[in-house]
Amino acid sequence: MRKLFLLSVFFFMIMSGCSLIRNDIQYQQVSLDHPLADQSFLSDEPCEYPCWYGVELGKTTKEDTIIILQGLDFVEDESISTKWEDRVAYDCVYETPGNNCGDIFFSGGVAYQITYFVAFPLLIEDVIAREGDPEYAYTGTIGPSGCILSLAWPEKDLEIEYLSSTIEAPCEALNLGNQMIRGLQVTYIWYTDISQGNECGFSGVNCVDWPGFTGDD
Repeated sequence: MRKLFLLSVFFFMIMSGCSLIRNDIQYQQVSLDHPLADQSFLSDEPCEYPCWYGVELGKTTKEDTIIILQGLDFVEDESISTKWEDRVAYDCVYETPGNNCGDIFFSGGVAYQITYFVAFPLLIEDVIAREGDPEYAYTGTIGPSGCILSLAWPEKDLEIEYLSSTIEAPCEALNLGNQMIRGLQVTYIWYTDISQGNECGFSGVNCVDWPGFTGDD
């Protein structure tokens, strides 16, 4: 799945010294209160997810996606990259130049996956309060002591992700079947056409039931 490819890119950039992972203070490239920050996940404007500013999974073409991106105030127009046949990437005006802000992937000529960096306050528990418990969760690693923690609602084409290059405790807790701590800022939101499958069938990906938070009954 395309997401696994992106995670390998994240790992490469960390090992190369690039400051792509921004969940830790030392990697933070943008404050979480910028007036142009993309908060469409919470506002359901201009359309409810998994629609994103008019980009619809299984419907919107690459050409139409580019036109939509060019009309968004928070997208740096000159950063829109179309060099890949099946992907469009862009930067945001509120991030350090060169830091990728989002990607849209295409299959069969139409969008099947949308992902973007969360540049506003959004904790994992905030999403669960709104969406209910995820169907499953899984972990990955970044660098020697990092953590990728993903929670998925496949029936809603929704996935959220916490990334840290230096704090591995959340991943360790989930892998041990322990409950999670609160206060983890969501790093990325993913909308994925469920017909494209999920990560659970891939080698090395261990999908588990969501254990809840520390202190929950």
